Amino acid sequence: GQRFITFNNLSSNDIIRIYNISGKLVHNSGNIINNNYRWSVGNTSSGVYFYKITGSSKASGKMLIIK
Repeated sequence: GQRFITFNNLSSNDIIRIYNISGKLVHNSGNIINNNYRWSVGNTSSGVYFYKITGSSKASGKMLIIK
């Protein structure tokens, strides 16, 4: 099955950028629907990732993906 990470309580003009541990941009958000965004991590390698949300909402943090 598919695996997702969901970001909630967003605005339609928010942008989510996800970077790997080396600082390389690995994902840039598409359309935010109903204040939510789902990032499919099916083809993403295990590791530490950092996210940054800009726009009306502002947040940043890190995630650990383990497969």
